[in-house]
Amino acid sequence: MTTWMRSLGSQAVKHRSGLRPSNATLLAAIAALALGIAPAALAGGIAPPNANGFAAVLVTSTSEYVKAHGASLKVERADCVEPKPGRYMCSYALRAPSGPDSCHLVQARWTPAGSSLFTVTLAGRTRSCANLSDALHSLG
Repeated sequence: MTTWMRSLGSQAVKHRSGLRPSNATLLAAIAALALGIAPAALAGGIAPPNANGFAAVLVTSTSEYVKAHGASLKVERADCVEPKPGRYMCSYALRAPSGPDSCHLVQARWTPAGSSLFTVTLAGRTRSCANLSDALHSLG
């Protein structure tokens, strides 16, 4: 399993659900990361965000991860669903300065008591990623 979470920034994200993320959840996550507080220290106070909120966390953390590793990729078109509280499946595109977008699919669990706010349980590439449904259909 891979865990990700570096820091949060601000990114525009398109979400299929149209729901607003829980302000308390996102504020707690942003405050914890900005102050360098380990997610486990706030585990009791961070409820799982809805799909919209998780997409925002995914985009910002992935963007920071890419940046920290010297790549110049931009995360776009994140589209997530939350079939069970704290469980997510998302598609997103990585855009390089030149060349075509690469499409990705990720499955994750909300794990604020762990070493990061979420744990990636499955990840891979897809042929298309206009939205999550499109990404799943492109698998075959």
